[in-house]
Amino acid sequence: MSSATARPSLSSAISNSVEKLTSSTSKLLSRVSSLFKQEKDKGVLDLAEPPQYLLDHFNADRTKAREAQQKILNWRLENDIDDRLEYKPRNYDTVAEYLHSNAIGRGKNGKDIVLVESYSPYNLKRFKELGIDPKDFQDFVIIWQEYVHKILNKDPNMEEENGIYTVLDASSLDVKGLLNPKISKYNDICMQTIDNYYVTRSKKIFVVNHPRIFNMFWPAIKAAMPANLRGKVVLVRNKEEIEEYIDLEILPMRLGGTSENEAGENEMFLEFQRYINALPSEDEYLQILKK
Repeated sequence: MSSATARPSLSSAISNSVEKLTSSTSKLLSRVSSLFKQEKDKGVLDLAEPPQYLLDHFNADRTKAREAQQKILNWRLENDIDDRLEYKPRNYDTVAEYLHSNAIGRGKNGKDIVLVESYSPYNLKRFKELGIDPKDFQDFVIIWQEYVHKILNKDPNMEEENGIYTVLDASSLDVKGLLNPKISKYNDICMQTIDNYYVTRSKKIFVVNHPRIFNMFWPAIKAAMPANLRGKVVLVRNKEEIEEYIDLEILPMRLGGTSENEAGENEMFLEFQRYINALPSEDEYLQILKK
């Protein structure tokens, strides 16, 4: 009798345990599935098939392309890069006083963006007073790159090459300062960000108006650049080197073109400025997230 009554009790206990285990497993799988979906939505699981532009860059070496994709996606996830077009970086306006990046149109192929860059001498004393550090320069580069890909080129998932031709006004460079570690770190973080996380975006860097002293320091400057970017630099000797890729009608005269307008007067650049200035500040954005 006691044996007969014990059996249903044991069966019931086993049944309850199975139910609890099933419920716990179900919840665990649900959480894993949710995390899995979040990661997938952010692109982390797209590693199985890297975008074609990376495969082309690594000469169809799928392993290297996957590794590059993994590195890019991890960086984007860890630094909330997908949010960067939602706010104006904290020190954007100050950095813009020193780093002048102006989009002026598209290359002759009708696809690649033409960017004109010049610099004002870096004021390290002012940077220290205002708390400006290399990350602020990196933030400046990131929001520009994100804007090019997601807004100008309508490529939100970064699946295309999104090439950029840069015309760099060497007469504005602090040539000696480029080799000064206290100054070079502001430029280095920009170059490393492009080289590591916006792979292949920079197609050519045309250096114009380079003074004689620039030629003297160029070997050292070039050696300090990331290898991928180093091979894309062209010290322009005649306008034909640029004209193969860029219509001179959109390039300002002082840079070897025929346009009477300065780079900052171009509608593409002005549209970018309107976009940036319409964004909430970084602090305002953080306050919105807290609500």
